[in-house]
Order: sequence, then structure tokens, then C-alpha cells
Amino acid sequence: MLNTYIKKIPIYLLLLFTAVLMYACSGKSSLPVVNADEVRTFLAADNSADTYNKELEETNKRIQFLTIKMEQDNSGPVTAGLFAGALSQRFEITGDINDIVSADSLLHIANTKFNGSKATVLQSLSANALKRHEFKASFEYAFNAYELGEHKSISAGMMFDAAIETGSYLQAENLLRTITGKNEFSYLIRASKLKQAKVETDSAVIFMEMALENARKNTGNTAKMTIKWAENTMAMLYYNNDEYEKAYELFISSLRRDRNNYKALEGIALIAAVNDKNYKLAEDIQLFLSARLLSPDPYLNLYKISKLTGDAPSMKRYLDEFITRTKNPKYGKMYNRYLAEIYTEEYRDFDKAKSIALQEIDERPSPASYYLLAWINSKQGDNKTAIEIIKNFVEGKTQDPSILSGIEKIYFEETKRM
Repeated sequence: MLNTYIKKIPIYLLLLFTAVLMYACSGKSSLPVVNADEVRTFLAADNSADTYNKELEETNKRIQFLTIKMEQDNSGPVTAGLFAGALSQRFEITGDINDIVSADSLLHIANTKFNGSKATVLQSLSANALKRHEFKASFEYAFNAYELGEHKSISAGMMFDAAIETGSYLQAENLLRTITGKNEFSYLIRASKLKQAKVETDSAVIFMEMALENARKNTGNTAKMTIKWAENTMAMLYYNNDEYEKAYELFISSLRRDRNNYKALEGIALIAAVNDKNYKLAEDIQLFLSARLLSPDPYLNLYKISKLTGDAPSMKRYLDEFITRTKNPKYGKMYNRYLAEIYTEEYRDFDKAKSIALQEIDERPSPASYYLLAWINSKQGDNKTAIEIIKNFVEGKTQDPSILSGIEKIYFEETKRM
């Protein structure tokens, strides 16, 4: 099952959207690569067969069937597990937080009835926790599954996923060595992820290209979903490597095959904003997605686009909508990074921003999380505390160019005060 070994894409795309401001102000120029006329054909809002989402309909039918089945067998653990899987799949399509929360409750029911003896249930709990940014819990569920001795390689891979998120790169590297099938999809995507963490972009691309080739050979039940995920991920890697044309070609090719590939549309919106400076198209794509996705993601991106264009009323409207949606406690810690940045930049509420950043550090003690706290202190004018955090928790622990550039700016600001 694909959800066993991937992390949630929208959040990954949102991290990249955060870079829009930096790119827009950098003077970086390139010829437009997005065919706006073609992309707009995918934004047509009608009831034709072209907009029919077969994957969503099939998932809904499965959920309806399992709802009845749950009543018939009194929430049996097997049915509960299947029901949870269907809800998790719908969450990936629509972004409805209620589905992932309900799936988690069903998996806990199944785990209790199995007395914690089913590795597959624990693995599903680990995958759900990862999506909800509960990384410590995700690692623990995967570890418990590993200890059972069943499907150990899958469990090791899931521990790797949590370790990468928390910045435990050495642990992740050691776990990667235990995953069997070095030419299999599950290994290759993680090898690529580790290379990304080390900022070895060329190697990351090579491993992901191998994973995509592997996915395209897949003929199983999850083949379509696996290929779509691999193509989107490969395209984002091309984007990270400033290969915008390759990224766009892969996104648009995937979109032609499945017009409901919303991740591809998100990626195209990113290229339109960052490279082409076609903010109108980027905004129209995000508005289209906001009508189809139930997550706060499009509103965060619309706020960022409006900030670029200087449209203050739209910026406030989209920001208010994003804040309102993320106040739903079901989102937990999923948007902490963005909220910390917003409370710093827009509201100048440094105490709240630091409180959120500390929550992020508690769940994800990575160099990026510590840098976020340092950045907030610097924005507040406390460069000494910022530098202390950087020296203790960031320097020498990451090669992320954006973090290194931010560190340089903080040091520069401090030297001006001396």
C-alpha cells in the first residue's frame, strides 16, 4: 500500500511555496515554461466526463460498503483496518482532515482488539501519525511493528521516514541499510530522500529516476497511484534542481493522463509563480484547488501569491481563511511551521511564534526547526539568542542552502550592531 511508505505531499509542496518570496526578490530570471492556455483547459469547471474523478468515486463506494460491513460485524478488527485504509486513501485525494482522524480511531480499535499483535495495523498507525506530523508516535508504532518480526523491512522503512523528519540522519542512514530489495521502489525513494537531506541533489534525482522507472513497471492494484506519486515527486526534484522545463513536462504529462492529479496542478502553480512570474495563473490554479480540496493548503498559497502581487485585501482575506481553518484542533501540529512564520511576519506576535516553534522542535528536533526558532528571535531583534541557537543546534548539522543563507544574514545583522 502506497501510504505505507510515503509522506504527505501537500505539505512538501507548501514548503517549496515558502521559497517564492526569496526567488521573486533574487533577480533570478528564466524564460516562461508553463503553457498557460493548455493548463487552463484543466481548470474548466463543468460536469462533463473530463472532470469525473473515478478514483474518488471508487473510494467513496468502498467506504459506503465498509460502513455497512462495520455495523454487521460489530466493528471487527479486520473490517476496521480496511475501513481505515479507505478513509486514509480519501484523505490523500480530498485533504479532508476528518478522514485521517477517523481512520486513526479505527486503527486504534483494531490494534486493541488484536492486542497489538498485528504489524500491519501498527504500520498503518505509523503512516497516519507521519501524515499528522506526530513523528515520535510514528517511529514508536513502526518500532513496535518491527519488534513483532513480521514485514520487518517495511517497518524499518517507516522508522526511516520518521527519523528523516526529526533530523536523525545517521539513524535514517543505518535504517536504510536494513531495507531489503535495493532495486525496489520502497528502497529507492528513501535513498533519494536521504540524498535530499544531505543536499546531494544529483544523486537524489538519479535514485528517484530509478524509482519512477520501477513504478512504471508495476502492474499491481496500486500501480496508478504509485506512478502518479513518483511522477509528482520526480518533477519536484527537477524543480529543486532549477530544471523547470523537465519539471513542467512531467507534471503536464501526468495531468494529461489524470486531470484530477491535483498535486501536478500544485506543482505547475509553483513553476508559474516562481519561474514565469505568472501570478494570475498561479492564483487561478489555487482557487480551482480550493474548490476541490478541503485542506487549508490552497489558502496559504493564495496568501503568498497575493503578498507577491501586493494585493493587500486579498492577502488579508486568504490569510484569515488559512488561520481560521488551521484553528481546527484536528490539524494538531501539521501547520506549525507556517503558523510560526505568519505570527512572526504578519502579526509580530513573537511570543506566540516562539511557543509554536518550540512545539515544532519537541516533535521534530531537526536543524530546520531550530533554525526557525533562531530566525524568530532574530526578527524580534535578539540576534545573540539566535546565534546561540544556531551554534548549538544548526551549524554543521545541515547543508540546506536556504538555512545557510539565513544564518549568514543573521550573523551579518549582528556584526552591524557591533
